[in-house]
Amino acid sequence: MKTYIGRQPIFNRKGNTFAYELLYRSCDVNNVATFDDSTKATARIIANLIHNLGVSNIIGQKMGFVNVDESILFSDAILLLPKESFWFEILESTVVSLALLERIKHLKALGYCFLLDDFNCTEAMMKTYEPFFPYIDIIKVDILAIGVANLPSALSKLE
Repeated sequence: MKTYIGRQPIFNRKGNTFAYELLYRSCDVNNVATFDDSTKATARIIANLIHNLGVSNIIGQKMGFVNVDESILFSDAILLLPKESFWFEILESTVVSLALLERIKHLKALGYCFLLDDFNCTEAMMKTYEPFFPYIDIIKVDILAIGVANLPSALSKLE
């Protein structure tokens, strides 16, 4: 069985790669992610990193960003990845709850880092995720959803 992981570079302000977002890929022909369950896709990435490919072979000395939802966050699967090398992107489809907030607080206390993925800065999204902000290291804003013209006002909500 062949193993595929998409590796998208994440650049810093100077244009240097400082991390790779690791993405599930189902085949090498069309480089797409075909899956019905984001939890299974993330679990496959974690399993393949540990058992088949090796962390250093994929990210080297860079950071790895892995998409997670509430199922992965409540499992111990993320504990298999070294916290010094991986940050976890909380998907916008994640079901937010008080229990999830407590879990993220616990994982943060253990040294894990978190991002919010595809954040559109709407009032609803701001209200939903505001309790999580103290435990979030990076917010990846969704420029396509916000629009370049609306970006300054959207970003001002995060200050």
